[in-house]
Amino acid sequence: MVTFKADENFEEVAELGIEEIVGVLEKEDASIYVKESEFPGVVMVELKMDPVYAAIKLKQASTRALSQVMLINEVVRTSLDLILEEVLELAEIRMEEGDSFSLKSGLVEEHYVEPEKELFEVITQRLTQQLNFRCDDLNPEWVIQIEMMSENTGVSVLDYNQFKVDLNNLEEFKGDFHDLGTIKVEGMNKL
Repeated sequence: MVTFKADENFEEVAELGIEEIVGVLEKEDASIYVKESEFPGVVMVELKMDPVYAAIKLKQASTRALSQVMLINEVVRTSLDLILEEVLELAEIRMEEGDSFSLKSGLVEEHYVEPEKELFEVITQRLTQQLNFRCDDLNPEWVIQIEMMSENTGVSVLDYNQFKVDLNNLEEFKGDFHDLGTIKVEGMNKL
């Protein structure tokens, strides 16, 4: 998922941002599909290449419209049951009993969508009671990222250190991201 810089000319910035994404990634012979969302300045990019490598290439490129890249583990239909099922499955694979977590949503934090309190409450309850994890928003070991984009929702479960890693250190985590991994990439060319 990619967000663009806020600007009065949303359409122009989005058009430029999509052109920048396509231009950078097509140079890598990547098969990509950019799907616009109902939110101004937010698109979903489907890739047939390593997403960490794609994020590195976007960072290295000179872009004017890109603000942030959030790599997603899985995309499911926006349904409480499907989101919950995916979160539980990813958490069970990646986390160990007793680990702490925090729930995040960049789109909620950027005020694109209203927080889904019921969803976050149900996920927290199931993770703590069923899988024996601890909710800790101040010092989590894991971040569970949920990005609701209308009919589809992106779900990620990532180590807190990976969540906050700088793009310059991305290469060292590359092996972790092959099928399950994801990283929220901070510091995209903020001009």
